[in-house]
Amino acid sequence: MQNQAKTYLSRYQNLMAQCRSLQLSIISIRENAENITVRLDPNKVQSSAKIHDPIAESAAAIADMERMQSAYFKEAKTVLEEIMRLIKRVPDERLQNLLILRYVDGLTWEVVAAQMNYEVRQVHRLHGDALEQVNRIMMS
Repeated sequence: MQNQAKTYLSRYQNLMAQCRSLQLSIISIRENAENITVRLDPNKVQSSAKIHDPIAESAAAIADMERMQSAYFKEAKTVLEEIMRLIKRVPDERLQNLLILRYVDGLTWEVVAAQMNYEVRQVHRLHGDALEQVNRIMMS
């Protein structure tokens, strides 16, 4: 039952991870494109045959990835708003804070514990309580 809440709350971080991955791919393609050199053969006459243009292919790939990234960012914004509305319905502010630190800010359990001035063990127990409350809210 807790997995349903975890899966729902994890959607934002998953989308942001996809955005970061796309950004790294875009950077890599750009760097590779900057190193492409074009050699022209003065003895060859231009033909109507399809010409392999690595710079144009790189530009097209970057444009496609940027469109995809934009769509992911838009979806992430919508998901974040949904998640925040759900979290705000949890009655205990400590649990709200824990859920935000973990599922919105994407912090590790150790950092969450430090921020909340708890031991990691206590944070895990509170997390279980928070997921139970989220599940109840989702079922209502």
